[in-house]
Amino acid sequence: SFFQCYLLVNFMVVQQGGIPSTTKDDDNKSRWYLGSFIWSLWVSCVSFQWVTTLSSAASLTFGYISMEAKFRPCMVELESGDALLNTTLPVMLFHPVLLSLLINMLSLVHAILTALFVAGVKLDPRAWLLRYAVAALGPYFTFGMGYFLVTLSFVFGYLFF
Repeated sequence: SFFQCYLLVNFMVVQQGGIPSTTKDDDNKSRWYLGSFIWSLWVSCVSFQWVTTLSSAASLTFGYISMEAKFRPCMVELESGDALLNTTLPVMLFHPVLLSLLINMLSLVHAILTALFVAGVKLDPRAWLLRYAVAALGPYFTFGMGYFLVTLSFVFGYLFF
């Protein structure tokens, strides 16, 4: 699909040295103002991509919840009072489109951290990327896996779907 191609191109551009340099290639490594301007434009574009990807993931999630609310009267209700879709709602956490959006956001954070390192900011991009990944994806996977283990919905899904 288009999104997977976009994600592949995004990784390729970042890994091919697509981050503009902010210093001149002289012995002093002096600041290059045109490079700094282009670097700031590049970082702004990548940051805006992160924001739009976040809004896309939120829209997908809220759209799924809205669909459940709208079609609730049409669903088969279980004895517990939950509609049939509610038993599969956490499956939304592992929806391929949502998962690819979150992984794309992780790659964009990696690009921003690498750009900051290229600009001379004293930070360890790998350590900060690990912190972001744990903070952003840790609760996501913990909640999803916990739900599947506690409710045994993976057995339900395996038997009936």
